[in-house]
Amino acid sequence: MHRTGSGRDSALARRASACDANVTTSQCSFDGCVVGTTDVESIEARAVTEREAATGAVRGVGTTHEPKRVLDRLRRRASPTSTHAFERTGVWSPMPHNVLVTGCSTGIGLATARLLAERGVHVFATVRSDADAARLARIDGVEPFVCDVTDDAHVARLRAAIDARGDGLWGIVHNAGIAHVGPLTTTPLDDLRAVFDVNVFGVHRVTNALVDLITASRGRIVTLSSISGTLSSTLLGAYTMSKHALEAYTDSLAKQLAPLGVHVCAVAPGNFESAIARNAVTRFAPPPDASDDLAALYEPGADVSRSAFPGPEPVAAACHAALFDEAPLERYLVVPNAEEADVTLQQAAHEWARLNASTPHAWTTERLVAEVEAQMDAVTPALRSDGAEPS
Repeated sequence: MHRTGSGRDSALARRASACDANVTTSQCSFDGCVVGTTDVESIEARAVTEREAATGAVRGVGTTHEPKRVLDRLRRRASPTSTHAFERTGVWSPMPHNVLVTGCSTGIGLATARLLAERGVHVFATVRSDADAARLARIDGVEPFVCDVTDDAHVARLRAAIDARGDGLWGIVHNAGIAHVGPLTTTPLDDLRAVFDVNVFGVHRVTNALVDLITASRGRIVTLSSISGTLSSTLLGAYTMSKHALEAYTDSLAKQLAPLGVHVCAVAPGNFESAIARNAVTRFAPPPDASDDLAALYEPGADVSRSAFPGPEPVAAACHAALFDEAPLERYLVVPNAEEADVTLQQAAHEWARLNASTPHAWTTERLVAEVEAQMDAVTPALRSDGAEPS
């Protein structure tokens, strides 16, 4: 039997079970980002309906009970209308430093390389082609390298180039990543391997090639996760699997390197402009059982530009904070609107609820509130120093 607080925990578990329909902003998203509004609405109409019903149920739990106060605080922390930690805390470490950013041809990687360089950081930036390298070389403070993170020889050459410069390495921003669209049951094993080779094994490969430089400087390692590291979706199974794996990798590496003075954390973006959708439909063949709407994404001239979404500069700012803030966070949830924060935090709450519902050692609602409050108090010094509740 579960221990409950006036029956509230059992009600929470029952209501949270409604979230098993995968509470997501979209079933066809990259870094939580929809490919195109019209396409997603057509493909995922039923999923949206289920999501609304599920989120309504979860919100209903908090309307009259104590957890609402905790959820409200979490939402304020993540809301784009609040002042983010990386806008509040100061840069403590003197510039310049050398930082490696992978995947800088476009999108988040390019924005991060540019921002770091503008702030006096020397950036080693990996790109996909000589043309990309020539373009980035025109940015003062950016030193581009053509490097495939899945290729041991490429990574070895990158290490040699960093060594040749002779002034070490402060940080790594693991941004390089790819996506794949299609149901898992029809995803070829080679496609799944390709996604993991970049998104997980590439991170591992680059880290292991350079980790001694990071430990020598007692520096920072930042992984680019995603809200897809918390959410899951039917059409992005390979991608969400890789981001969940990256979350675990980040936590394990953080525990290993913390005693050596190295801080490891993850930045989890939501919907921002990037080329990841265009690259996905270019790299991989359409699923054999693709619906007409999904197949249309692979047609020449299909709009997969993602230009309707905000630019990635807020994600770049979070990466800068993770690299240089005196009290960096373990996670940076960077989303362009409150809805994406809500759906991600609700899924995190659902993870707790479905675990709690399955064990005879279940927490009471009061225990949950106390634990969440304690965890939030633990990260509070990194968020503010004036003793005031974030607004």
